[in-house]
Amino acid sequence: MPKARKLALALSGGNALGAFQAGALAHFIRTGLEADFVAGTSIGAINAALLLGARDRDPEGSLRRFWQELAIDILALSREQQIEWAGLSSLIFGRPTVSRSHIGSLLAGQRTQNALQDQGPLAHTLERLIDFDKLSRSKTRLAVCAIGLEPDEPVVFDSERTRIETAHLLASSAIPVLFPPVVIDGRAHVDGGLSLNLPLEPVLALLEPPFDCIAVDLFGLGGRVPQSIGEAGERVQSLIFGLQSQRILRTAQVPGNSRLLHIPYRPAEPETAAKAFDYSRESIRTRWKEGELAMRRALADCESAKQKTERVG
Repeated sequence: MPKARKLALALSGGNALGAFQAGALAHFIRTGLEADFVAGTSIGAINAALLLGARDRDPEGSLRRFWQELAIDILALSREQQIEWAGLSSLIFGRPTVSRSHIGSLLAGQRTQNALQDQGPLAHTLERLIDFDKLSRSKTRLAVCAIGLEPDEPVVFDSERTRIETAHLLASSAIPVLFPPVVIDGRAHVDGGLSLNLPLEPVLALLEPPFDCIAVDLFGLGGRVPQSIGEAGERVQSLIFGLQSQRILRTAQVPGNSRLLHIPYRPAEPETAAKAFDYSRESIRTRWKEGELAMRRALADCESAKQKTERVG
């Protein structure tokens, strides 16, 4: 990719699937490439902030620490059972570095809770791993996507106009029902994945061409017709967010002198309905490795295509 062209990253939401994205970013970091613009939604916004605001000038280390701390060890009789129990555990009990569960209060009849969990632990984790002063000084522009309520509309927090803080990352990842809305400047916000799960629109709207954009998408389309309730639950997530991405990709008005590289997550093994909440250590390790490989292949293909074009030209 010629240095004269700007380089952007669009990082989608996907909760625990974000380990794939983190692996892709790890390889991106090792190539020496630097992005001029990064747009992130939900876990994509968190990965982006870890990339740009990492303490000790070690973005790959910050990404690894974050995902290692999220990983949980589950004892089970089979890998399938391990995945299911990991997802169920995350939904019911939360994760120590991410969320606290309120299921006990709800079962006890307390109706004051407006969500199953809260993101207090995640706030502490982000503040420990991210230097927000460094993030605000970064030459890379960051766009964090959320949904504002009353009125209900997509909201993009742009680092050129807003100092990105912990609250913006929490708002972008505040899945309704699971987590409470996050209030910023008097307005409630929830997870941006409800509208801009693959945040290409901020890239197209805010970045001057020519540019190359690498979009790391955590919900790829494809797969067989579901044969069970579990398979149906897994497939419906990919359809909801994958079709949203497909629509954005089809309608995106990419300038003729700019290029878009779409890297969807296509797991080597079938996932389950609990995939977005499967923080089992083995799943995180596998997704990270697959992300590294996907980014390596994609960049190699781009370089090969570039060389062929130059030879023809």
